[in-house]
Amino acid sequence: MRKVNDTYRYNVALTCRENGEVVYQKEVDETFTCSSNPDTSEPQISITPTPHPDWVRSDELTVKIIVSDESGLQSNTSVKYYWVNNSDEKVSEEYTYNFNNKEDTLKVNFTIPKKNIVDETGEYYLVVEPYMAEGTSGVQDVLGNNKSLSEKFGPYKIDNTKPSCGNTEGEKTTWTTEDFTIKQYCNDSESGCVENPYTKKFSTTTTTYKFTIKDKAGNTNQCEVDVYLNKDQLECGTVEGESISWTNKDRTISVACEGGNCSKAKFEKTFTTNGTTDNIVISDKNGNTLECRVNKYIDKTKPTCGSSSISSDGKTVTVGCSDSDSKCTSNSFQASIPSGVNTVSVTISDNAGNSRACSVDVSSVNPPEPEPDPEPDPPEEDGVQTGEACERGGDSVCWFGPMGNTVDKFSTQYANGDFDFDVTIMYTQSGVNWQCYTGDNKGFNWFGTELYGGFRCWEGSVCYNNLLPQKSEGSSSMMGGITSCDNLVPF
Repeated sequence: MRKVNDTYRYNVALTCRENGEVVYQKEVDETFTCSSNPDTSEPQISITPTPHPDWVRSDELTVKIIVSDESGLQSNTSVKYYWVNNSDEKVSEEYTYNFNNKEDTLKVNFTIPKKNIVDETGEYYLVVEPYMAEGTSGVQDVLGNNKSLSEKFGPYKIDNTKPSCGNTEGEKTTWTTEDFTIKQYCNDSESGCVENPYTKKFSTTTTTYKFTIKDKAGNTNQCEVDVYLNKDQLECGTVEGESISWTNKDRTISVACEGGNCSKAKFEKTFTTNGTTDNIVISDKNGNTLECRVNKYIDKTKPTCGSSSISSDGKTVTVGCSDSDSKCTSNSFQASIPSGVNTVSVTISDNAGNSRACSVDVSSVNPPEPEPDPEPDPPEEDGVQTGEACERGGDSVCWFGPMGNTVDKFSTQYANGDFDFDVTIMYTQSGVNWQCYTGDNKGFNWFGTELYGGFRCWEGSVCYNNLLPQKSEGSSSMMGGITSCDNLVPF
């Protein structure tokens, strides 16, 4: 027998057996009251937590619906629940749940699935009421007491919105080497930010940094800021293209940048001048620089010819070699002396591939052959000669130009006698050139009937210059003249 408040309940089962077999069975379940205050209270509906005091994300909220009664519950207790806002407007579907409990169970509970919790940011209430359907008993105890009214629990402060990134203080846009602090402000209009502002001091090399801001409901967001702090030292990395083998050409070498916030990954330079080593300057984004030593081994200068000597047998010449950069491939170079030459060329070279031809006088051991006697001048031909005839003697041809006369041949009175001149046109490019001669090795050249100018007069082996007197316009004779080429100035 069990007491529930002032009400008693007992259950008796009577079983009769004959020869081991049940021949009669009866179960008696009775409730009786021994006082004037019987149990008439309704089963209790409660939830946990009730209510939720702080802001929370819907996926972090755990809500249990609890139904209990001291006298025991009817089997298949069932409830219906849904969410409403501050204005009692329904903001979710209606959900039902059958606890599937056995009769006399004192307490049952049910955790609301996450998918059935309202996910909009705001303040909400949970409404729970009995649910009667086929196979269910709603909410009632074994004494027949029923729960008929709904219960409202809350408010629940749901915040599913991430906080937003606010302003910053101390953020950098150019590189620096000094420690500093950045402040990141947080914005959240629902539950509010946990911190505001968030601060961080930077003392190590950092390009950018992400602040994680958080609101009081547990929502987070990331805010990226520019730091541009460089605390690392530059280092010369891998070198490509360098060599300790000499060359006489340009050499391109590159150096990788390591250890710091390099302005670029690789620095390259083409070297064109002589030398063994040189520098490539690397830099970081803060303007710091570092010189990296590299091997270029360039020599574009030809070696220098040294002193020379001739072997005692006169067959070989030896020349010394000097070179200030790549050095000569040998201290001396030799060449054979061919017969009948005055000089011998000896080629010297250095380790970069440069070479030079050195000329050596070997006439002391290889005198030149005597020159043959010059051939006599060919005999002069009779008649008119050209070119150098005036210098060497004999008749000569005199050239003038440009000329304006087109007469082929004419006779005229000149001074003390008649002279017959043969006139020959030499060319007519821009005028006329004339050639004249006489049989007595005397003669002169005449420009024409309309002009005056210089002439050449030859006599024997000498040519002379002088001027003809001006000829009268329209006249066929000269105004004055000379009778011979005597005493004229040679040209």
